[in-house]
Amino acid sequence: MRRSASIPRDERDRGVCAVSLRVACPFCGERPFTEFSFGGELRDVSSPDPASDFARVYLHENPAGVQRERWYHAAGCKRWVTLARDTTTNRFED
Repeated sequence: MRRSASIPRDERDRGVCAVSLRVACPFCGERPFTEFSFGGELRDVSSPDPASDFARVYLHENPAGVQRERWYHAAGCKRWVTLARDTTTNRFED
């Protein structure tokens, strides 16, 4: 059995997704993640030398667990927000 068969046909035809990541914008309320652009994990901006500056910018840690991230609400309030997301469950913390 194909996986899409479990989603009602009218929802498949409209492109409705049964499971979706929801982002709680502090200005607009809970919105679908498709309204946002991911800005990356929030990290310290100080670097003592060029090698550590390169690592800070290009070598992301991607740790398992909760990390603070920047999200831009492109289809809403047009603001950057800082949120905590658990990378193991893909859910946002309050």
